[in-house]
Amino acid sequence: MNPYFIGPKGENIDELRELILQALESHKTWRASHYPEDAESAEDIWMVDSKNQDQISTEFKLFLDRLAGNYPYFHPRYAAQMLRDPAIPAIAAYFAALLINPNNHAYEGGPVTTEMEMEVIEWLKAMIGFKEGWGHLTSGGSLANMEALWAVRDHRKNGGVVFSKGSHYSWKRISEILRIENVIEIDVDEKYRIQLDKLEDTLRENKVMFVVANAGTTGVGAIDDIESIIRLREKYGFHLHIDAAYGGYARSAILDSNMKLLPPEKTPFKPDVYRNLVAM
Repeated sequence: MNPYFIGPKGENIDELRELILQALESHKTWRASHYPEDAESAEDIWMVDSKNQDQISTEFKLFLDRLAGNYPYFHPRYAAQMLRDPAIPAIAAYFAALLINPNNHAYEGGPVTTEMEMEVIEWLKAMIGFKEGWGHLTSGGSLANMEALWAVRDHRKNGGVVFSKGSHYSWKRISEILRIENVIEIDVDEKYRIQLDKLEDTLRENKVMFVVANAGTTGVGAIDDIESIIRLREKYGFHLHIDAAYGGYARSAILDSNMKLLPPEKTPFKPDVYRNLVAM
């Protein structure tokens, strides 16, 4: 049993319970440390009476009963969606941060968690072998894609957006939100990768500002020929966006413990997949 997850039968739930209790005790101490000289009588207005407690307990039980109607995304037999069990450390840390309820929209809204966010970005960069870069945490891949296209649209002003028919459905919606009318979908080949010949025909015949290459499509996990698309970028000058929301972490599997590239035979990937992960 993997110690980092609760387990299909809840085998490690006690480990999570201990971390949650630790977070609660730490949080209580943290709260009490602010203005300890305040009058104790003020505590009375914050105490929950038995009537309110019973109501909260009843409503919470109904809430938990409804939650039980969800599909068992955590189970190893479930493969219908790309939803998986969150790790125990992630659950505990999320719970602990939620008690404080910071807002990283500005540094003063969450000074500690803003610094943590910046640290996480550095970790992610190192994990996939990027020495330079900048980023922030988003709610998901769709928002990250929209931010990227938004920035390029404002910088380049006009031009088409190109992606394969195997790309995530959010690209159509994002283009509509940003009022980009020139959207071109390219057919995929037998491996569900964007067809390079049709992509180049499109680039030759249209003014294109933005091309999406996939590092793991959400449908089948296909990785486009990124190396060849980079050569097309050098020739036609478009902005290349690699949508790696699903497969980007695979790049960490081609690096050793010192974040140096492993030889292809030391990785679990086929040569073409390895080559395109390196090209990223």
